[in-house]
Amino acid sequence: MRNLLFCILLLVVALSSQSQQLIKGKVKSTDNDSSLARVSVSVKGTSMGTVTDEGGNFNLQVSSLPVTLVITHTGFARQEIIVRANESTLINLERDIPLNEVVVAPTRTKGTSVNSPT
Repeated sequence: MRNLLFCILLLVVALSSQSQQLIKGKVKSTDNDSSLARVSVSVKGTSMGTVTDEGGNFNLQVSSLPVTLVITHTGFARQEIIVRANESTLINLERDIPLNEVVVAPTRTKGTSVNSPT
């Protein structure tokens, strides 16, 4: 009886591990074709997600295909892509907000120092 239960357990584990699908991809900028690091890649409607590495690469395990990936990064337009097959995906992000120069100016208001009571 124990052997039968053990065999059933092994079969369930083997079948569940085979149903996982691995999505691999790379995220690049359309501006200069450079890889983008720390881009958020998530599965729409779930809490599953990851971020790209320094080379713009990501790996994401999903239970089944097709899935919709949501790709977001600061300064770039949000993009949704439907992945239907287990193949490498190349994603090109376009700039959303033009990032011009940033000017930091020192400011100071006149006032008196506040001392703590003794």
